[in-house]
Amino acid sequence: MLEMSTTKEGDAVLTRYDFKTADKTLGDGEMPLRKGLLAVLPDLEALQTDFAKLVDNFDAAGPDPLNVVHLAINTPIDGGVEGEENLIATATEMISAQAEALKSKGIRLVSLMVPNPPKWPRIFSFPLKDDYKEAPARRNLYATMYNLLELDRLENWSPERLPAISHNSVVLLGQQGTRPRVQQRLFCRGVTHMEGISDPAAAEAALLKALDELQFAMLDTRVSPTASSHLFLHVLSPIDSTPVEAIEAYKELMSGLISKHATRLLKLSVDEIEVRIHTREEKGGPRQAVRLMASSMSGQWLKLDGFLEYLDPITGTTVSYCSVGEDETCYLEPYPVSTELQTKRAIARRIGTTYAYDFLGLFEKGVVRAWQRAIAAGTADKMPTMLLEADELLLDDDGNVYRGSRVVGTNKVGMLGWHLTLKTPEYPEGRPLVIIANDCTVQSGSFGLLEDNFFDAVSKYARASGLPRLHIASNSGARIGLAEELKPFFKVAWNDPANVGSGFKYLYLSAEDAEKFGEGVFNAEVITEAGEKRFRLDAIVGQQDGIGVENLRGSGMIAGETSAAYDETFTLSYVTGRSVGIGAYVNRLAQRVIQMDNGPIILTGFSALNKLLGREVYNSQDQLGGPQIMLPNGVSHKLAADDQDGVDH
Repeated sequence: MLEMSTTKEGDAVLTRYDFKTADKTLGDGEMPLRKGLLAVLPDLEALQTDFAKLVDNFDAAGPDPLNVVHLAINTPIDGGVEGEENLIATATEMISAQAEALKSKGIRLVSLMVPNPPKWPRIFSFPLKDDYKEAPARRNLYATMYNLLELDRLENWSPERLPAISHNSVVLLGQQGTRPRVQQRLFCRGVTHMEGISDPAAAEAALLKALDELQFAMLDTRVSPTASSHLFLHVLSPIDSTPVEAIEAYKELMSGLISKHATRLLKLSVDEIEVRIHTREEKGGPRQAVRLMASSMSGQWLKLDGFLEYLDPITGTTVSYCSVGEDETCYLEPYPVSTELQTKRAIARRIGTTYAYDFLGLFEKGVVRAWQRAIAAGTADKMPTMLLEADELLLDDDGNVYRGSRVVGTNKVGMLGWHLTLKTPEYPEGRPLVIIANDCTVQSGSFGLLEDNFFDAVSKYARASGLPRLHIASNSGARIGLAEELKPFFKVAWNDPANVGSGFKYLYLSAEDAEKFGEGVFNAEVITEAGEKRFRLDAIVGQQDGIGVENLRGSGMIAGETSAAYDETFTLSYVTGRSVGIGAYVNRLAQRVIQMDNGPIILTGFSALNKLLGREVYNSQDQLGGPQIMLPNGVSHKLAADDQDGVDH
């Protein structure tokens, strides 16, 4: 704020002020001078009478939309919803009539505040970008809150406001896509003037406040259980620090908080935490906007990072996010947007587990937690850097395992592997291990030939390296597929076409349809019936390999490999979501099994057994292979409340 003065002119109290955005612009350009007007009038009638004169006398100029006009009246508006709609219509007509004058003055926003005792006042905004029509998305938000909370970034999600606990927070439910692939996101966004946000206690209080908002929002019936959650906090008070120091302090602070509250963060499906701060190296000096991130958008769960922000001098919005360091790289967004990745996370959450790639983040948070306990107990002095190093295990064209990397979520095979090195309090120099994980987002995590070959190769890699082998199991057993390419063409020879309930004689293809497929796709006998040449089907093989009994051969192979690994290295299975058929066998063949509370180990589903028995005996998968069955009978050795708890074990 550069200058401010207040005068009384007739019935109106007018406050005029000059201000500038304090943060750096792209290219260190000069921020333009902005002007603001706050006018307080007795009632709506007085406002209608004086508004044109207020605009005409406002000492501001366009054409750049830099300036703001805030209006307030002292008299409440009665009439409930109807009265509010009439007020909006009257104000819109009044402001629209001065649209050209407002543009010539470079006014980008007109706001109106109306008393609403005993509740908070009603607030209406009329932005230039909406041709000075009232914006419902800004209704009852302080005029500055929309920009401070960066709500324009959410427009692609068509956000819907939900009730919030705090007046400094906004909770919105966004939605994209169409059924059955609808994606939902809960956005909890807030501002704070707290100066000590870098203090651990203050930061933890802010995080817990945001999680309380999410938990309250989750009770709304409009929110899907698979919705992801995003937290945003804008710290308005400047922090006396360099950007690099602030980013490093944030990483250290948030690493501990995420580890401490990992269970709740997982339960509330938090995929991103953003904190926007403003640093300055000396009081009164230039400010640098800094974006502090804990994001799962690149694959790893809540990966910590920081970016410098540079603003557009006219709009005041961020136009570039730049990494810190010698190799500075700038982005249009501080994280890559991947709707496919969010879809995969939603699929995993739907069956009660965590997306396979996100387990790397859980391992890192678990190691941080172990070090915190060791330091508190006095068995360790300080936490080392680079607690987790991970290389993804991939197969070359010859089926050999090599250590490398790829874009998260681009795998086409439903099996993943990593070579990890963990620096734990017991092994501060680092202990290597191998992880094999089902990707339940690829054909429900079923075992096909490609999955079996990958599992076998990575397990052999662990044995040859003498490393412990951990299997994160979330699967649906051996893959039994359908030859989809033949389904539209085969026909049924009914015993009685008028009564299909009497059964059928055989399935067949017409001569015309049979010519559409190459040799070996089906086995058939050529017959003639009713004057028509038919190919009576004896067997359907399909064009694609890996959809039939050949997968059972692969199941036998990985069962044998797991038995061999049992004798040569430590083997552990962690069961999450569910593990079925060969997945259950492989778990049982490991030396130790940790079972998540929502992770039945079953050979087949309860519905299939009920059909076989001819009556309803079982009501859930847990009655067959839940922890209450598998722990007492010795198949499982440890119970986990959730995936973070399972990783900690």
